[in-house]
Amino acid sequence: RRLWGAPTLLLVHGYCGDPNSTWPAQDFTSATPFEIPSAESNDAFARQIVDYTKQRGMRAFSAIGHSQGGCALLHALTYYNSGLNKVSGSRGAVVQGLASPWGGSALMNLYGYWRLIPFIGSVIPCGFVAELTPQGAALWLQVIPMKSRGLVTTERVAGVPPIPCFLSQLLLKVPNDGVVEADAAALAGGTNVPGPELGECHATDMAFPVCTIDHSRNARMNKRAARP
Repeated sequence: RRLWGAPTLLLVHGYCGDPNSTWPAQDFTSATPFEIPSAESNDAFARQIVDYTKQRGMRAFSAIGHSQGGCALLHALTYYNSGLNKVSGSRGAVVQGLASPWGGSALMNLYGYWRLIPFIGSVIPCGFVAELTPQGAALWLQVIPMKSRGLVTTERVAGVPPIPCFLSQLLLKVPNDGVVEADAAALAGGTNVPGPELGECHATDMAFPVCTIDHSRNARMNKRAARP
């Protein structure tokens, strides 16, 4: 039974993201953040989301995910029975992904090499996730049907050339947000909002503001979200 007053919009952080500071709560209505840190596979992340929402009586909801949060939400929508399956795509976007690495990121490949180095690997706070590499993402998408992808809307951002978001510009194709290339942040079979929107980056401490604090985009995503 849905708890009276249970939120109808879930805000999900990304890989190694801070659950309580990723999204400005005041930009959204009837929303709650996913409060569990995660740096795991899309499947493990998805199961955490499903368990979390069931514990809170969220029997019908849509969701917005930053970075890997979008991938985990699509995985949950595809493989698990949750409140995501109880809202209709005809009423709006069931899942929205902002700067999500549907096509992976070359930076995760580099991370995989770093973790093998004795000292460096021991101080990196978050784990290696194969599905966030370009090769792993391609394999993961092979088992995500177009029916599920069609319920997803994506938004992309990038720095303003020639100013890169981060030194990772050396490893990524332009345009990119410092972590994910714009092409990789578009989901085949999904609704991809034209872009990328320039002047924003993937994370904090980059050359431009982090994309999740864009209040005007957040207002659009809030309005676009499917509600029970």
